[in-house]
Amino acid sequence: MNDAWQAVGMVLLVALAGCGAVSPGSGDATSTTGETTAEGGSGDDQAVDAFDLAEAHRDSLTNQTFTVTSTSTVQYANGTAALRQYTRTEVDSVPSTVLSRQTVDGTAPGRFFVPFEGVVELWTNESTSLGQRAYENGTTEAIERPQDGVVNVEQLTRWEDLALLLSAGDARSVDGDRATDLVVATGAENTELAYGEPDQLTVTVRLSDVEYVESYTVSYQTTRAGTPVQVTRTVRFTNVGETAVQQPSWVSEAQNSSS
Repeated sequence: MNDAWQAVGMVLLVALAGCGAVSPGSGDATSTTGETTAEGGSGDDQAVDAFDLAEAHRDSLTNQTFTVTSTSTVQYANGTAALRQYTRTEVDSVPSTVLSRQTVDGTAPGRFFVPFEGVVELWTNESTSLGQRAYENGTTEAIERPQDGVVNVEQLTRWEDLALLLSAGDARSVDGDRATDLVVATGAENTELAYGEPDQLTVTVRLSDVEYVESYTVSYQTTRAGTPVQVTRTVRFTNVGETAVQQPSWVSEAQNSSS
């Protein structure tokens, strides 16, 4: 493992505590500091600075090409999935180009702020910002988007989301089966996540063998409209340095139809 990355993940540092609203893909972060102590942790575990870890991850990806996928599931106690949301985003930092495709289904996605079921594609580069919805019957619909939108590659690294999640509790390094896992287990008092106040929050972070986070998983229980639900979200970063963002055919068609 790279020495600089190992220093971030393994050196004994004071964990940061904070609270904030974090939703899948959220880029809003409030930097707050405080001191927490481990509860039930192994004496061999070592504290990790949440923001140092997240910033090292951001810095290693900001000038790269990479693919980020996010899988979110909100499940009732009987096993029924109220919401399943999968997003794949391909990123080329130079020049800034992004293609994102999101698929949504489930028995009640509208209850979780996702009114549209089907596939949404978004394309953005330095001169164009277009979107399209695809329905099950084969029809498509253009999405109005600002034409001067600037791609924020730093946000797409999810570093702020990662920092807030880790700083909500006591971030500690533990031995994993491959690289180093960072696990946060906390009641997360005064923390509001995407679908409500969490209970039994666990955040597991897997480091790659270079200076970025390979994946992180967020798992917690909460209550929506009086009904208990289990929320699980996994974000993965793959194809670093190898992602090639190809413009989909519908972008040219949309540009031709509007000219």
